[in-house]
Amino acid sequence: MTQDSNEVEKEIINQELANVDTVIEIDYNSITPQELQQQLSKLITTKNIYSVVKNIDAIKAVFYKKINAEKEVHKQEYLKNEGLEEEYKFIHPLEKNFKKLLSEFRNKKAEYREKIELDFAKNLKIKTQIIKDIECIISNEETIKETFEKFRALQDKWRATGEVAIGYRNDIWKSYHHKVEKFYDFIKINNDLRDLDFDRNLKQKTSMCEQAEALMEEKSINKVHTELQLLHEKWKDIGPVKRELREIIWERFKEATHKLHKRRNEHFLNLKENGKQSFENKTIICQKIANLTKREVKSHYEWNNLTLQVQELEAEWKKQAPMSKDNNKIAWKLLRETLSNFYAKKNEFYKEKKQENKQISQNKVILCEKAEELVNSEVSWKEKTDKINKLNEDWKKSGYLPKSQSDKLWKRFRTAMDNFYDNKKNFFKELDKEKANNLAKKEKFLKTVLKFKLSEDKKENLNVLEDFQKEWRTFGYVPRDKNQIEDDFRRSIESLYKEMKVNKKELNDIKFKNKLEILKAKSDLITIDKEKQLIRNKINDLQKEVNQYETNVSFFGSSKEADKLKSKIEKKIDNGKAEINSLKYKLKQLNSL
Repeated sequence: MTQDSNEVEKEIINQELANVDTVIEIDYNSITPQELQQQLSKLITTKNIYSVVKNIDAIKAVFYKKINAEKEVHKQEYLKNEGLEEEYKFIHPLEKNFKKLLSEFRNKKAEYREKIELDFAKNLKIKTQIIKDIECIISNEETIKETFEKFRALQDKWRATGEVAIGYRNDIWKSYHHKVEKFYDFIKINNDLRDLDFDRNLKQKTSMCEQAEALMEEKSINKVHTELQLLHEKWKDIGPVKRELREIIWERFKEATHKLHKRRNEHFLNLKENGKQSFENKTIICQKIANLTKREVKSHYEWNNLTLQVQELEAEWKKQAPMSKDNNKIAWKLLRETLSNFYAKKNEFYKEKKQENKQISQNKVILCEKAEELVNSEVSWKEKTDKINKLNEDWKKSGYLPKSQSDKLWKRFRTAMDNFYDNKKNFFKELDKEKANNLAKKEKFLKTVLKFKLSEDKKENLNVLEDFQKEWRTFGYVPRDKNQIEDDFRRSIESLYKEMKVNKKELNDIKFKNKLEILKAKSDLITIDKEKQLIRNKINDLQKEVNQYETNVSFFGSSKEADKLKSKIEKKIDNGKAEINSLKYKLKQLNSL
């Protein structure tokens, strides 16, 4: 048997076991939460509560989808008004009563199931006793009339008794049928009476065979299935026929049943095969609709175009061929969800557009105010220029407004920008003059340094060189293309230190002291922080090196060669620690700036 055949048989069995009323399907997505609650309240009064389970599940899913959307809007409004997320608490006004109705539904379902199970158990007990009673009357020595009357009464009682649990139905019926046949086969009754009963049973079963065979002409597969099920139930309640005819009449009925089941199986297989492509087509169309809003839609014009495309795709979806009931249900659910998502996004766009324009306008006003403040700000020109550039970038990213709103704001922002650049241009024009004067002073002073001759007094020489560097710093900046004079001055000073034979450590200390003075004069926090980080990194590297040396020393044994190597490493450890202390002192001095 093929996989498709198995699936069809499962579907048939499921339909045979289902015994619930037919409920009209409703598109709950188009109903408000209040109306959904009213629908739920009405449905839970249904006598057979299991007949509305699917409807209630659908109502529950749509209800929570809708109120969760409303709760999310409420939460966003709360957060926009500077509320704290951890303090946010909100219960939808409909949610409490809806949960109460769901609880009532679950209780009724449990009660109904318990009642059905009790009825099944009661019926099983009755039918089991009927089978025992038939066994008893077979063995009792009574008149034929009395025996047959009791048997007829038991048969009537069997027919009047309801169903048992599905797990017991087949076995209990087989036991009953076996006892009935045993009754007819073994009880000593009048042959004419028995034959009369056999003939009557044969007539009824023959009629049922004809009815089953006639169903081959019926067009409605569902009607065929329902009628055949009724015939099978009636067949079970009819007594046996003559032994020589039992197999013949049963084979005739079974053959008609087989043909009808085969026709029904083929019908479902054809439906499934024909509906596969249709289901696939509908799924692809839904995906196309979903894809339309995957990218951000930014304008009314775009939304109009997309809406026309959605309407065309929806019309194409409805033109697809029919499919199986389950696939059709899935396809409709997918379409409803896809369309709902599309129109929800569209509505949200128009809802947010007005608020977005208001926010964009406020943001642009803030950018104008910041630009106006920077025009006369006292911070450095570099910092002001960086901030102005950032404001320009922020303006470009701040969003678009209708021309009537944007023109006035742009004019205000552009005026602030022009004022800034005019002031900057004038400032640097004056600064260039000042730098030219500084260059002249430094060129003259450098000649003095180059002519300087060292005396015999080292301390006096160091003081003179320190004064040279202090005075050099007072001259200020020179034009960028003349910065070579700074290197010339530095080399001239370093050559004098070299001539004085100042050691490397002392020279490094002097250089660091000069650097401190320069940083202090500039008050350049960024450069100071960079210098601090360089020293911290060097301390960390040296500390790792010292730690490694100390670890290595612990592994040395006791020998002459080992002691020599150990001594060298210990010296490196001491030197490393000394340099770390020196760097920490420098870092302390930087921290004091």
